[in-house]
Amino acid sequence: MKKFSAPKAKFVTVAVLTMASFFVLSLQLLSNNLQNVFQSWGKNFQMSVYFDESASNEEINQVLAAIKSDSNVAEFEFFEQKKTYELFKSQMASYAPEIFQDDLLLQSLPLSVQIDISEKLDPSAKQAAAAQLKLKLKELPGVEEVSLGGELFARYTKINETISVFAFSLTAIVTLLSWFAMFNMMNQLISLRSEEVAIHELFGASNWQIRRRFYVEAFLVSLSSSILALVFLGLLFTYGLEVIERAVGFLNVHQYLHFYSLKHVVVILMVTPVLGLVAAHLSLKRLNTGWAAAKQLGH
Repeated sequence: MKKFSAPKAKFVTVAVLTMASFFVLSLQLLSNNLQNVFQSWGKNFQMSVYFDESASNEEINQVLAAIKSDSNVAEFEFFEQKKTYELFKSQMASYAPEIFQDDLLLQSLPLSVQIDISEKLDPSAKQAAAAQLKLKLKELPGVEEVSLGGELFARYTKINETISVFAFSLTAIVTLLSWFAMFNMMNQLISLRSEEVAIHELFGASNWQIRRRFYVEAFLVSLSSSILALVFLGLLFTYGLEVIERAVGFLNVHQYLHFYSLKHVVVILMVTPVLGLVAAHLSLKRLNTGWAAAKQLGH
């Protein structure tokens, strides 16, 4: 094994642990924010009913009456072509203004109804109620299509569950690799200071007095790596949030994206050094066999 100087060994370990922490924290932050977005979409469970071009006023009124009579509907809104056009224009004018130069756009927009399912229901009950209402509405004349926002929400939830499992697995692997980096640093420091350790033992220093310096260094290296990872991730998150807001601000996705709270940051800065100390302690067991063993490490 190549031997580094003590400062270089610490620098390499800080770099490795920073990258590892950044990777793990990024995956967890991605999973948390995806869950925030999906939950917000699921909370506002909406359905869209689209009418056929040939739907008569009587057929439209019959559909509206069926929606109004459903006890699971919190509220609904009927969108005529002009109203749909104005809403679409307010959302998309700054992103794709050229599409509003098409004179046929207004005529191509369908008549529709936006339905909000009651928030009193839990997500699974919302989906069941919406599915039942969908079947009832599709049988009515004049209805061309009924779209469930919850179907997309359910698919995204499955995706997020997969990401969470993937993130957990990678976190375990990266944690083991981080421990290996800490083991390597401790072994390097022990080897470099074997003569110093032998002298301390010769003059009666206790195991704690000898190990204390190594523990402090392991704690500081782990803590520094966590701080650097959080700083880099914070800068990247801020930049990414601005990009998302500029690119798809009309979807309001950015308002559901959040960085780690102060409480989570404190927990991260407490847990990571503890993991580093555990790895250091396993390496420092080599120092409990006395002066001869310590001296032998220098060879």
